[in-house]
Amino acid sequence: MVYLSFSSPGELGAVERPDRWALPYQTMRVTQLRLDAQLTLVLDESTEIVVGCPATLVRGVTPESGAISVRLAPHRQEVGAALDLFGARVLAAMAFKDGRLRLLFDGGDQLHVPPDSFYEAWSLSGPGTLRAVCLPRGGLAIWA
Repeated sequence: MVYLSFSSPGELGAVERPDRWALPYQTMRVTQLRLDAQLTLVLDESTEIVVGCPATLVRGVTPESGAISVRLAPHRQEVGAALDLFGARVLAAMAFKDGRLRLLFDGGDQLHVPPDSFYEAWSLSGPGTLRAVCLPRGGLAIWA
């Protein structure tokens, strides 16, 4: 289920596809990482992505070992692997209509955040008035 309100998110650069929204974060860099009960990635000081539920960081493919998946649990402050995202540039960002979030960074790292059964697994704000939230049990609310 997707909820839309106010003006169209497309006016702020988000592009709707049949199963997802392509978010306008290409070339933005992770300029801050904040941790409390959630993990917040700040992109270019103008956009925040907040991860509040378990997620997976897939480390880039290396010739020696291939891809490595690391579980992140922000509610337990188990996010050490995410520190390597500081300074990384976003190559692609997608908010799927079923509630999943996927970010691809230069260097090959990917952040995957699935929906949670009870909580809003992630939210984002920016640039400008663009907002999106993963709803409990899946689904997406997006507005500008």
